[in-house]
Amino acid sequence: MGLRLDLYKHPYGLCVSVNKDNAIVRIPKNASSLVANYGLERNWFYVGNELHLVKPKFFHVVLRDPVERWISGVLEFQQRKSYPVIKFLENLKKIEFDEHTVPQYKFLPAYGKLYFYNMDDGGLDILLKHKFKLFPQTPPLPKINSTKETKKREIQNRIIEAMDKSLVNDIKEYYAKDYKLIKEHLH
Repeated sequence: MGLRLDLYKHPYGLCVSVNKDNAIVRIPKNASSLVANYGLERNWFYVGNELHLVKPKFFHVVLRDPVERWISGVLEFQQRKSYPVIKFLENLKKIEFDEHTVPQYKFLPAYGKLYFYNMDDGGLDILLKHKFKLFPQTPPLPKINSTKETKKREIQNRIIEAMDKSLVNDIKEYYAKDYKLIKEHLH
C-alpha cells in the first residue's frame, strides 16, 4: 500500500503537524477538506507531491463506511457535473469513477505507525478536538443554506432509493479491502 497522488487530480497528501511527527491522511469524502482546513488554520502544513521532504512517524486516518462514502461520492459527482442521478446510476459501468470513490486503503502510506478513527462513530471529533486540539472547544456553526441542504438531502434519498440490492452488493465487494481495514482497526 502506498499513498496515491495521481488519482483524478484531487489534492491528495497529508496535513502535517508543525513538528512534522504527525500527519493526517487526506481521503476524499472522509472530511478531508475540513481536517486540512482546521490543520492549516493552526499552522499545520499541507504536503502533496513533496512527501520525500517530510517523513512523519505517525499517520492518522479517518475511515468511513464504504457504501455511505460511495453515496456521498455520487452526490458530489452529481453536484459538480449537474448530471441526473437516476440516469447516472442506470448508466453506471464501474464503482470507482472519480477521486471520491477510490478505495480508502489506496490512500494509506507505506511506512509509519497508523492510527485509525471512525468517521461514522465520533472518530473525527476524537481526532480533531481531543488528539490534536485542532477543533475549537465550541466550533463555530457553519453557515447552512437550508434550501441547498434540503435539495442535497432529497438527491441523496433518491440515490439510496435507486440503488438495488445487486448494486449494493457490487459496492461492498469492490470495497472489500476497506471493510477488512475497518474490521481490523475499528471494531
